[in-house]
Amino acid sequence: MRSPRAFLRARSQARGDKAIEDLKAALGQLGIDEAIPEPLERGLRHYTRYEVRLAAASIVALWVAGLWSAAAFGLLVRAGTAVAATATNLSTPSLASVEKLWNERGPESFWIASLMLAGAMALAALVLFLIASSGFFISSMLSGSPTAYRILGTRKGWYPALIYRPVYHATQVIVKCGRAIREHGEEKVIKVGEVPTVSAQARDDIQKAHRLRGTIAPFGRRKKVIRDHTARVAARLQEIEDDLFRTPDDALRMLATSWLSIAERYAEGRIGALLDDDLSTVEPARTRIRDRLRDALAVALTVGTVFFTASLELPQAIEGYVIAGSAVAVLILVYGSKAVLDRRVR
Repeated sequence: MRSPRAFLRARSQARGDKAIEDLKAALGQLGIDEAIPEPLERGLRHYTRYEVRLAAASIVALWVAGLWSAAAFGLLVRAGTAVAATATNLSTPSLASVEKLWNERGPESFWIASLMLAGAMALAALVLFLIASSGFFISSMLSGSPTAYRILGTRKGWYPALIYRPVYHATQVIVKCGRAIREHGEEKVIKVGEVPTVSAQARDDIQKAHRLRGTIAPFGRRKKVIRDHTARVAARLQEIEDDLFRTPDDALRMLATSWLSIAERYAEGRIGALLDDDLSTVEPARTRIRDRLRDALAVALTVGTVFFTASLELPQAIEGYVIAGSAVAVLILVYGSKAVLDRRVR
C-alpha cells in the first residue's frame, strides 16, 4: 500500500502528464509542427505539481488577510476615537497666539516646531499604514508570492508555483484553440467564442509578468520597460483575437503560435522579448482596474485642489490661473508628463 505522500506525488505526476498530452494534441490539431520546449514543459509540470497546494495556500492567505485587516481596522477605529476625544478637549489656537509665538521665540523656533509636528504626524501615518498593510504582505508570503521569494529567499531547489501560472494559462489558450479548430458548424462558433475568455486571463497574467516572474525589482527602470513591453504584447494578442470572428482558422493558428512563443520565453525568463513582432506601432493595452483607480485619484485630487485654492481667497485676477496650473500639476502627477503631452498632440 502506497503512502499518502507517494499517492499525492503520483497524482501530481499524472496531472503534469495530462497537461503535456493535451498540449501536444492541440498543437497537432492546429498543424503546428513544433516540439514542446523544455523550459515550457518544466514550468508547466511545476505548476500542475503544486496547483492543489497553491489553491489551499491561497485560501489560508485570504483568511489571514481578512482577520488581520479586521484587527487593524479595529485598532485604527480605537486610535481615531482616542484622537478625536483628545482633540475635543483642546482649544483651537488663534491667529494672535501664533503671532505671539512667532514674535517671542523667533521664526526659527516656529518652523522647527512645525517640522517636528509634521514629522510626528507622518511617522504616525506610516506606522498605521504598515499595520494596515502588513496583513497583505503576510498573505502574499503564505500564498507563495514570487516577490517575497525573491526578497526573502527559500530553500535551494524550490520556487513558488505562482511563477509559472502564466505558462499554464498560455497552454490552456492553445488547448482551447486546438479544440475549436477541429469543430464544425454551430459547435465551432461556440468553441471559438470561448477562446477570448481564456485568453483574457492569460493576458492579465502576462501584464503582471514583472511581478509574477520574480526577477524584476519592485522599484526601478526595468519594471517600467517590462510593463510597457507586456502591455504591447497584450494589445497585439487582442488584435489577433479580433480576427477570430473573421478568419477563425488562421486566427486560431496565429494565436496559438504566439502563445507558444510567449510561454516558452516567459519560462526562460525572457520577459522583455516575448514576441518577435514589431510592437513599436502597437498601442499598449490598458489595465481596467488600475486605470479606474487612477482616474478616481485624479478627480479627487483635482476637486480637492480647487476647494483648497478657493479657500485661500486669492485675487480673482490670478485665481483662475492658479486653479488651471494646479489641475495641470495633478494630471502630470497622476498620469505622467508623457501622457499629458500625448493628449495635447491628439
